[in-house]
Amino acid sequence: MEPSNADITVIAHPGSRKDSIAIGDDGKSLIVHVTAPPEKGKANKAIVKLLAKRIGVGTSSVTIVRGATSSTKIIRVEGMDGARLWRELGTGP
Repeated sequence: MEPSNADITVIAHPGSRKDSIAIGDDGKSLIVHVTAPPEKGKANKAIVKLLAKRIGVGTSSVTIVRGATSSTKIIRVEGMDGARLWRELGTGP
C-alpha cells in the first residue's frame, strides 16, 4: 500500500513580526505567520520550511498545491495521513 498524503488549508500572513502556526477557528485549517515578505516566493518558502520543521519532515515533502499567489493556500504533506499530520501539529489524539 502506498503512503497517503495530507492536504491542509493554510491562511498565510507574510511580513509578520514573528513566525508562528495556529489552528484556525474552524479547527480544520492553519493560520501561519512568517516574517518573510510576500515577494518572489519568499513567504511561500518560509511557510514550507516552518511547516516541515514543525511536523518533522523534510521540506521536499511539503508542497503548495494551490494558491501560490494567494493568502489562502492548499499545502500537501507527502507520506503522512491527515490524522498523523494533526498529531504532529500538536492537536490530535
